[in-house]
Amino acid sequence: MQIEIERALRQIDKDPYAAAQFAGNVLEASLKAYLDQKGKAYKNGNTLADLWKRASDEIGLRPADLDNKDLKMIASGLTHVGHGIAHLRNTRSAAHGKSEGQMHRIIIKPRHARLAVHAAHTVSAYILELLE
Repeated sequence: MQIEIERALRQIDKDPYAAAQFAGNVLEASLKAYLDQKGKAYKNGNTLADLWKRASDEIGLRPADLDNKDLKMIASGLTHVGHGIAHLRNTRSAAHGKSEGQMHRIIIKPRHARLAVHAAHTVSAYILELLE
């Protein structure tokens, strides 16, 4: 995960599209590390959304699993962060190649990339702390 976060941070101002893609990589790397350490299987072709669902089920971060209203809201927010980063990476980042027309319609500013990278880092750090 450290390699991915450093790569993402270096790209924020130079290439926010790449940084947005790397934000997804940060989250994906931490989810895979968690699942690997817990001995939980996943498929190599799993999407970031698939990995999020698998890991959050294991972690107990599904809002429906929590009784406390405040924790439900936090878990819901984390789920939205995971899905938002996955969607940003898949539809707007440098991933999957873009046509010239798409590049003119899709705008990711450094502040958007910074938000995605830092959100991914925060969620990833929490996930990895669960392994300690």
